[in-house]
Amino acid sequence: MKHTINYLEENPFLFQIVYKDYRQVPVKKFPFVILYKTDLDTVKVYRVFPMNMNPSGKFKIIRK
Repeated sequence: MKHTINYLEENPFLFQIVYKDYRQVPVKKFPFVILYKTDLDTVKVYRVFPMNMNPSGKFKIIRK
């Protein structure tokens, strides 16, 4: 996961927007995705979501 975080820091706009301004990046070797939001100079991780769970709950915490 450390490799994915480093890659995300270097290329935050590389991944597509999946919900409003939130993007997701898959974690290699693990069934997880990292949900994040980015500004010009910051990346804020909102959730590390396990892909074996119901995907409808992926944005539940964000919708509140």
